[in-house]
Amino acid sequence: MTTPLALNERQHAVRQRLHQQRELIAQQLQTNVSAPALYPRSMTMRFLTTPPPVAVQMLTQVVSLLLGARLLRTLNTALVVAQMARGLSQQRRLRLLRQASDAEV
Repeated sequence: MTTPLALNERQHAVRQRLHQQRELIAQQLQTNVSAPALYPRSMTMRFLTTPPPVAVQMLTQVVSLLLGARLLRTLNTALVVAQMARGLSQQRRLRLLRQASDAEV
């Protein structure tokens, strides 16, 4: 029969292994482990929410050639709104990270 102390020790060991596995997974998914991304997880959503600057410039050039300056102004406005939304999501992510680190302590 297991004693409560042995059960607590086993639970603690399992928690430690889970924590180590989560850190390893975070390292494999991230290049910046100090600020793990909670959202988005898929590469497609990462591209759509944080497009690389070269892709944005190329897309802007193609749109300006095909559709003209009027639509370009609309797209620039949409880009500003998207950047604001991205900033808000980063703030939310940092808030969640702080809450998670406070919960661990």
